[in-house]
Amino acid sequence: MSEIKKIEEEIFNLKNKLKELRPRNGIVDNKKKCTKCFIIKDVSEFRKKDKTTIRADCAKCQDLRNAKYYKNNKEAKKILCECGLYVIGSYFKDHIKTKRCQKTILRAKEAKEKDEAEEK
Repeated sequence: MSEIKKIEEEIFNLKNKLKELRPRNGIVDNKKKCTKCFIIKDVSEFRKKDKTTIRADCAKCQDLRNAKYYKNNKEAKKILCECGLYVIGSYFKDHIKTKRCQKTILRAKEAKEKDEAEEK
């Protein structure tokens, strides 16, 4: 039994030493490997995620991904509302519920009805 405990302690100690030796955030000698292009680059070529964290992909890969996304989603990005405003697609449902939008649509309908009544 005591031999098993000694072996378990040795394994535990070795695991702790490995954790200490493992580089934090994949940074070794101020260099990091990009997860998209798999090229080892200087840390300055990566953008920060927040104050303490660096992104996993480099700035160039991030720019290419963003450009591709906006190119493919350009049409769905803006929707023309009945009130006359262009609204980003994901916010369209919330926009329709606003008082400003509802009032503008109501005014437009009333003006249209008034014009039709005057024509008759």
